[in-house]
Amino acid sequence: MYRVVIVLLVVLIPAIVSAQASGRNKLVSGHTMYLEGNYKGALAVYNEVKEKEPGNPAPLYYAACAMAALDQYNEAIAALNAAASIVGDKDASLHAKMLFMSAVVRERQGDLASATTAWNNYISYAKAHGDAVTFIASANSRIEAISKKTQLDKDYQIVRQRIANPK
Repeated sequence: MYRVVIVLLVVLIPAIVSAQASGRNKLVSGHTMYLEGNYKGALAVYNEVKEKEPGNPAPLYYAACAMAALDQYNEAIAALNAAASIVGDKDASLHAKMLFMSAVVRERQGDLASATTAWNNYISYAKAHGDAVTFIASANSRIEAISKKTQLDKDYQIVRQRIANPK
């Protein structure tokens, strides 16, 4: 019996550790591709790791970043939501990071109303989880910038109408 346990420990634990290291190495190669601007290659690597480690939110998060860089905003938001549901409240800082990126993606998508809502959700989550590493000031700054842009768009719309309909 002890031999079986020892064999399992000697054989299986290194295999598990090796598989985890392999996943980390894959993520590093994905990060390298991402930093080089090879977003499609990075996304392929992140998806490969995601398939091998379905309970790991990291490859989903990184895939979402690559998707956003490829202007695949809806897919990025779906990946962020999936990653956040895996994390739950087990790691409040990581969950907050997912919410932050979701707001960034919505803003890049041009959906300013949803971005404002996402930023407010991020702020609410950050306040409810005081132990999490968050950046509430950044979120407030983004909400303010969106508000200013929205007001400028309204003001410019009046000018455009005057130009289009001279008296």
